[in-house]
Amino acid sequence: MQTIRILIVDDNPEIRDYFISILAHEADMDVIGCASSGLEAVQKALEMKPDIVLMDIQMETRTAGITASDRILKSVPGVKIIILTILEDDNLLFQAYCAGVIDYIVKTDSISQILTSIRNANNNQLVLRPKYAEKLIEELSRVKEEQKA
Repeated sequence: MQTIRILIVDDNPEIRDYFISILAHEADMDVIGCASSGLEAVQKALEMKPDIVLMDIQMETRTAGITASDRILKSVPGVKIIILTILEDDNLLFQAYCAGVIDYIVKTDSISQILTSIRNANNNQLVLRPKYAEKLIEELSRVKEEQKA
């Protein structure tokens, strides 16, 4: 069995350590590195070529994780990015999906849900939760109406 190689990106060391300890118990997952900023995330993703990046959004800037995700996805073939944030902001959700992330999870979601997201992403399965699907559809409808005007 091949392990899922994971890069954890968060500016809070306690959160990074928490996810390292959680993922250490999963036989099919291996944390290959950590980064504390979007800039560092891009550098480490280029060097380490992870399968999955767990990416916080708000680090050195409010949207550093989204900017880093966009850069990583354009530079590292095959990588999947899961936003793992405390921010439940519709605009950030839309920006993240537009950048190409495969999932958007709130840090307070269950560990089971986070682990499932990692496994799904690694298997190229996009599972859009209903509450996020509804928000994305609303935003797309709004943009479409603006374009008509």
